[in-house]
Amino acid sequence: MKMLKTLLGTTAIMMASSNAQGQSIDYGSLEMMFGEPVTEGATGTPKQASETPINMTIVTSDEIRRSGARDIPEILRRTAGIDVQRLGQFGANIGIRGRNNDGQRLRVLINGRDTFRPYEGTTVWAALPVSMEEIRQIEVVRGPATALYGANAVTGVINIITFSPLYDRQNSVTARYGDNGLREVSGVSTVPLGDLGGIRLSGGYTEFDRASAPLTASNRLVRPLEPDTLRFAGDGLFNITDTLKVGFEGTFFEGDTLAQNNIGLADTGETDDYSLRVYAALDSGLGRWTLQAFQNNIEESRNNIIDIGTGPFVFQQSINAKTKYIDLSNAQSLGATNVRFSVGYREDVVDQFGGNISDGTGEVGYNTFFVSGLVDHTLSDTVSIAVSARYDSLDAFRTADEIPGVIPFTNDDFGTYNEISVNAGLTYKASDVDTVKFMYARGFQAPNLFELGGQIIQTTAFPGSFGIGGTPETDSAITTQYEIQYLRSLSELNGTLSASVYLRKDADIIARTVLGTLYPVATGGFYIGSDNVGSAETIGFEVDLKGKTDSNVMWGLSYAFADTSSELDSEGGTPVSSVYPFVQENYSNRSAKHILTGNIGYQKDKFSIDALLQFKSGFQSFTDFTNIPGVRDPFREVDGVWIGNLAAHYQLTDNIRLSLVGEGLFDKIRQEAVDISLSPERRIWAGIGFSF
Repeated sequence: MKMLKTLLGTTAIMMASSNAQGQSIDYGSLEMMFGEPVTEGATGTPKQASETPINMTIVTSDEIRRSGARDIPEILRRTAGIDVQRLGQFGANIGIRGRNNDGQRLRVLINGRDTFRPYEGTTVWAALPVSMEEIRQIEVVRGPATALYGANAVTGVINIITFSPLYDRQNSVTARYGDNGLREVSGVSTVPLGDLGGIRLSGGYTEFDRASAPLTASNRLVRPLEPDTLRFAGDGLFNITDTLKVGFEGTFFEGDTLAQNNIGLADTGETDDYSLRVYAALDSGLGRWTLQAFQNNIEESRNNIIDIGTGPFVFQQSINAKTKYIDLSNAQSLGATNVRFSVGYREDVVDQFGGNISDGTGEVGYNTFFVSGLVDHTLSDTVSIAVSARYDSLDAFRTADEIPGVIPFTNDDFGTYNEISVNAGLTYKASDVDTVKFMYARGFQAPNLFELGGQIIQTTAFPGSFGIGGTPETDSAITTQYEIQYLRSLSELNGTLSASVYLRKDADIIARTVLGTLYPVATGGFYIGSDNVGSAETIGFEVDLKGKTDSNVMWGLSYAFADTSSELDSEGGTPVSSVYPFVQENYSNRSAKHILTGNIGYQKDKFSIDALLQFKSGFQSFTDFTNIPGVRDPFREVDGVWIGNLAAHYQLTDNIRLSLVGEGLFDKIRQEAVDISLSPERRIWAGIGFSF
């Protein structure tokens, strides 16, 4: 009987996957068939989340709706192992399993399209061109996954899947009005085109008042009084023949952004981002072929507040970056074995930014060729194994003007990074309700474009020639992880249990610009560049328990522990002088070690309510790269914090839904990040949603 169930499930999944990948999968039908969400992100073939060869959690659209959250970071707060640091009204910093310092080791995708900012290797969450109403599910991968998703997915992956224009019918508009000047409207509409296919359109506008957290005079100068954002997205999927589908996707974002830089301080800016993606899927006698290409364009102006002991000043940047990407994949089933092969090319460039004569004279970038393969084999009714490997060749280049005597490298110093990534997982179904996964991963984090030399800051604050910037000799950082996960279906609780334990090792950690290595230059001054500064080790575990009672009470409880120790090559940093000793990054206590999260929800007839309670332990970090005795201490303690959210909904009619939501209810202002000016405020709003 077990074999028959397995065969039926495999056949259904392969039939569903024969159409195309991404949004062309009928997620809704598969979810109803198997009683849980499915994903194709891990292997290229649709699988139940519990059967993927990696540690993955899928947040469903129903969970998003019940939570009342109006942005993605607040949804991710509910997931075990994720550390969400709110930054003011609309910013956020998100890390997985410790070391939540700048988010550059987490890869974020929308329908498989990369949203990474290659110059800093980060994601600006407020600038994601996606509205909550259009999200079908969010796939959260914990641990290195660069063999499956590409470079820099070394702590995890967030893949946001929107409703399909082909299979889903989602039409709604939501308006929100609340304190702190919140005014928002967003919506989504799918337009069926009969047998030809369908189109999906979405958009939104959000406006706030400036945060009332403690702001210095410099903060007030650069923070807008009423930050706002505007976003649009549209995509279509079309049946060209019975075996060929083609699609497109375009996005646009314009607005104010707030992010945390590598020393924990605020970066305020404005950005115009847009992207275009095209894709095609063909079923043939040789399996399913998919072709995808996209281009991301980012135009950003940024205001940084810098204080090197002479008082704060505003440092302005104008950033222009572009990513081009194309890949071809083939997936096919050979009996008990599923095989996937991919080959592709990627180009990332940024106009070099400099403090003066180096500004805008050329580009710094990567040309990347990659090839990957995956084998997913069912050994028996109870055992399956999946192994994926990927080879990346990143050819770094710089076309900007050389500045002899000031910048201690030339364009010829840029070289090639050849990296190998591996993900392997063995899944053992001990019984109908018990599953154990054994996982190994090796991933890499390439230096971002600023760490290579795309940002060269020169100043006259010091005698002689003084520069801060990247270094083309910086090596990739390598991450390996060993993990065991236990999954159990709890029929008596109508729920599930997930428990994981892991060991992660980071080698050749990259220190950002000013915290790197000191290079003397010919003019008698010095230049501080990026460098590999040592290693770190993180041990941790997560327990996640979910259930539902007969009286329609839904509940969840999770605990995540992550403890990092580090061995740095240069404790205390590079002393530039007795007056300006630079401080080394602190990795051992950079983010919350303990995160305890509980949520409970209840639904009856037209009314539903959902509550979340979270405790995050404190941590130590720094807010400056210099240590000036008697003037300021760059290290700062951030206390533990309790966070409470509450959402209530009432279905007034079949088409009208009322909501009242509060986030961060315990404190008017709370501090989750190092910079107190980034403290978020309590947020309460009312919403009304119309479906049609």
